[in-house]
Amino acid sequence: MIPAASTTEMETGLAAVDPSYNSLGSKYWVYRVDEEMILKLADLPLEKVSSRVYLDCKRRMAMLMSISSGHGHLAEDINMFVQLVSSALNIRYVPLRSARLRDGEKNLTGIEADNTYYIGTEKTSGYEQACRASDSLYIDWMIDNPPDLVIDVGVTSIDDIIIERYRESGVTELWRVNITPGLEDRESTGLDVETRVVRTGNTISVVFFSLQDPGQHIITTSNVLPGIRSNDAETALTGFRNRTGTSLVEYIEILIATFNARYMTRSLKLLLGHIRITR
Repeated sequence: MIPAASTTEMETGLAAVDPSYNSLGSKYWVYRVDEEMILKLADLPLEKVSSRVYLDCKRRMAMLMSISSGHGHLAEDINMFVQLVSSALNIRYVPLRSARLRDGEKNLTGIEADNTYYIGTEKTSGYEQACRASDSLYIDWMIDNPPDLVIDVGVTSIDDIIIERYRESGVTELWRVNITPGLEDRESTGLDVETRVVRTGNTISVVFFSLQDPGQHIITTSNVLPGIRSNDAETALTGFRNRTGTSLVEYIEILIATFNARYMTRSLKLLLGHIRITR
């Protein structure tokens, strides 16, 4: 990604600011600018210099982010989890990846998540119909029908603002995925004067927010993917990170182990059998 301090400011007219880093090492820049500048930014091809974009006229704030490889891999893993679980539950979904949730049809201000989804027959069908129609109808439909689920990876200094922004956009549910570094301890080497630092393994955390309830309401079981718990996602993601390969079969086998004897195991095994037969 092009360094923002040297290129982004030159191409956008933004004043240089020092970058911050999220919990997974992704670099981001937060700018406090007026509405005129935000509307100017909205017309620029920011995807050339930024992996994720947040443009907010109401708060007069812009954020540009360059994601780290660890951030990107975790975003891919949680996307795989959502798609496989939706298939096993026989729930239709449309992945929009990091599509910008627009403030209105007149400009491209808004916010981008790591992963964005329509879930369920009604919205997925409506989205597909809108895609086949005119561009203006498609844009209007997207604005009037906020996503069911967005997923953000990592923790930033403006997370409370971002959560509130998703709520204002009408998003039903947010999943926040993070990795907490392991704790350090000191272990004796057997000599009085020598010790060595021992670090335990990193821990993956997944928190579900029901955004249309009052306050930042944390839930343990998803409303948009019924029966799926936040600790299911944590267990699966841990398994995904420890896998030896990248085949779809291995992902599904990890999910089968995650859900053990629960109701979805049979559907996952059928899906696994279908993949093996069609190979």
